[in-house]
Amino acid sequence: MADFDWWPLEKLENLASELRSTGETIPPADDEESWQTAADRIGYDADAEGSLAELAGDVHAEMEGWEESVINDTFFGDLNLAESRLMLTVKNVRGIAYVASHLMDTLWRDDGIAYHTLIVPPTTSAHELFATQLVGLCAFVRANSPALVCSSCPKLLTAVAAATLLDSGDAVDASSAIDSCRGTGLDKLVGSVELQALELFAEAVKERRAPALQQKHPHRLRIDTEATSPGKRPATTQDDDDDSHCGLSPKLRALSATETGGMSRMRARVFKREERQSEEAL
Repeated sequence: MADFDWWPLEKLENLASELRSTGETIPPADDEESWQTAADRIGYDADAEGSLAELAGDVHAEMEGWEESVINDTFFGDLNLAESRLMLTVKNVRGIAYVASHLMDTLWRDDGIAYHTLIVPPTTSAHELFATQLVGLCAFVRANSPALVCSSCPKLLTAVAAATLLDSGDAVDASSAIDSCRGTGLDKLVGSVELQALELFAEAVKERRAPALQQKHPHRLRIDTEATSPGKRPATTQDDDDDSHCGLSPKLRALSATETGGMSRMRARVFKREERQSEEAL
């Protein structure tokens, strides 16, 4: 069996290149001649690694399991897409953004893939925090294109896709952004929390002339990267206790100030850093 999870990256990239050259219309699994040619090109030893039929069957299974929606070179889909090392390589994915209730595993970081997690807020003012988090996610997508955004919740995928359209300037308000997602497979009705968050995000985009939602800030931010493993929250410090809003747009700054327990202020600092790093990467 061809276990792509353990293939050397160079060999995997060679296979991905072969698949891209076919336009992703790959030969039937029983086309032994075509698969032998592909095996010779990528250095696949059928005697030692498994039969050509096994290689062909595994490739077909991976490609058939990849169900995507695409908007502006960004892929959207279920969480299982983030597990397919072969298809991530075929699609040349540079960054994976999860939308989930907790931090997710960074499975293929050693392959050069960057990771980001938008943690769905459980608070009573969830739409305010969700709007703030969309800043960091959109910055990540811009800095790591082509990117994959994945979630087990279809309505959250629709909401994030709409946010990327607002961020890119392809939509001017929440309603038009959601409408633009129709026909792409991202047509699930968003909930009231997501809609309110998109409306706040759209206002912020207008204020900052998309996609620059945040101002530069003189204070530095330090994040303890050791605290970002699953189950832990990033530890943040700042040089000035007055630096609670981190240059967010006036609307999101006001929302940040009203969040209970300081959670929104902490996340605002985190996403300010992400935005700054993304701008530097660009």
